[in-house]
Amino acid sequence: MSVSSAPYTTKLWINGNRKVAKVNCNCVYNQSLKYKHVAALIFFINNERSITKTSEEQQWDKPSAKKLAQTKYCKGKYFYEMFPDIAPSQPFTPSPPQLHELTRPSHLQQVLYVKAQDRVEFTVKGLISSLLDEIEKQELKGKMNLNIEACLEQFIDY
Repeated sequence: MSVSSAPYTTKLWINGNRKVAKVNCNCVYNQSLKYKHVAALIFFINNERSITKTSEEQQWDKPSAKKLAQTKYCKGKYFYEMFPDIAPSQPFTPSPPQLHELTRPSHLQQVLYVKAQDRVEFTVKGLISSLLDEIEKQELKGKMNLNIEACLEQFIDY
């Protein structure tokens, strides 16, 4: 956002018990439920600076507006206190993207496709190797009389 752009509109609804009832912001982060501007607004409200009023006459036995506001609206609440119904979130652990999740052509899609082909090729080679080992064991025991080269030729032609 540049300085010449219109500022974001941030709205904060507070109920009678000073609990945040609803928040809204028109920034792009609001789409993913990341309310950084709302958090800034809450921080600003809870950390306001008071300006001295030396020109006003002192009224004895009457609390100042700041003192009255601090008593009525105590500061320093944590978000979990303001939003008690929300369960604590689990830490985010990203998972690697899967090939079927990528809908548009990209370099990542090409890399994942080659990786999947390599995995299939590795699996097939391992399967052929274990089959050949089993055939050799059976042939050594005398239970089978097969020509390994003929088996391979049939498999490759298939």
